Formats: sequence, C-alpha cells, structure tokens
Amino acid sequence: MVDLSVVQDESPQHKKRTASSIFSITDDESSSKPSVLTSAPSSPCALSSSPDNDDDDVHLLRSVGLVFEVGEQHYDHRNKLHMERPARIHSIRQALEAEGLINDCTVLLLEQDQDNKQQQLRDEDYLRVHSSSYMKRLDTLSSSCSCCCRHQLDSEALQYASVFLTSHSVHCAKRAASAVCHLVERVCCCELDAGFCIVRPPGHHAQPALMGGYCIINNVATAAAYAKNIFKNDN
Repeated sequence: MVDLSVVQDESPQHKKRTASSIFSITDDESSSKPSVLTSAPSSPCALSSSPDNDDDDVHLLRSVGLVFEVGEQHYDHRNKLHMERPARIHSIRQALEAEGLINDCTVLLLEQDQDNKQQQLRDEDYLRVHSSSYMKRLDTLSSSCSCCCRHQLDSEALQYASVFLTSHSVHCAKRAASAVCHLVERVCCCELDAGFCIVRPPGHHAQPALMGGYCIINNVATAAAYAKNIFKNDN
C-alpha cells in the first residue's frame, strides 16, 4: 500500500497542466457508488477544496484517489494461503466498503487500448529506476516468453529473499507500477488532493537489479521518478 499526499501548487502555471490519458475522472455526487475515473474533468483542480463548501471533511475525502491492483495471477504456487496473496487486496477493499469510506473516494481504473490490452508504462519509465539488464531479465520470465517454465521461475525466485514467481508475475508487477504512477500524476496535476494505492505485488523492497521482500518492480521509486520526469519543467 502506498499513501500519496502531495502539497498542492496553486500557481496558475501548475493549474493549467492536465494529466495524460490513462486515467480520467468523473464524480457523480448523487450516486452511492464510488466515483470512477473515465473522462477528464474540465479543470485540473476541480476536486480541490473550496472555501464555499460547508462540509470540508466530506469534500476532502472526495478528492482522495484509490487504485486497486489485485494481481490475481501472481501467487505462491507452493502455498496459496501465503500472506502475500490476492485475498489481501480483496480484504482491504471489503473493509473500506464496510466502513463506507470507498464511497467517499474516487476509484481509478486502467483503461484498455483498441486491442483490449491494459495501457501500461513504457520501458523508459522503468529504466529510470531499474537497470537495463534487470528489466531484460524480467522480460524473459514473462508469460510471453516461450522459454519460461515452472522450473526456471522457481530457480530464479530462489536467488532472492522472500520471492515467488509465476509466468504472470512480471506483468502483474508492471500493472501495479502503472497504477501507482498514474495516480501520482493525478495528484501532481492537482486533480486529486491525495492518493492511496492498494496494489500487489508490492514494490518498495525491490532494488535496481534485485528482487526482494515479495517485490519485483519498485513501484514507489518508479512513480517518484515518473513524476519528476513529467514535471521537470515546472517551477
């Protein structure tokens, strides 16, 4: 889980900036369901606090973005009850729903392209954090590689501390990193006041060329580098 709280830059130059296309926003106040991002708002700061709002606490919650990436196909095949399993994300979402908190937030979804594939980060976005050789190594472990097999995956995982792999693990890690990056972008664009990422596999233990602690791609560092690159020309 990643908590993304960003101090808003209220300069006119910052307010004019809009986020790129993977996530977009709608907010139906009359609906009891959580907001889902599907089309861009007319103003980048449309969800920011307003002095005319009589219910500042509710409005603050409305401007918190959530992303959920379950990573259903990433699990420990030796122990499907491992604590780092898809049920962790499901249980967090159920708890937020039970408390009514999810209804006060804006849920973000990864959109699909014309080929019905989920849009994800580019290779260069990962290379700001991870080495080229490491990313190439991960690609050989993906389900798209015909040489990938159960034995190879197990042998690779045993080289690291507290790591398990399936043929879909790298894809799940990239989806999680994409979700974190684009929520960070929405916060930095002043479209959301803060963000909370509930994703797996986690990422904060991954090093530039090493997996570790259930982490494959360091989605936190990737998101920070992604934001710095996008906003490098901003004051």
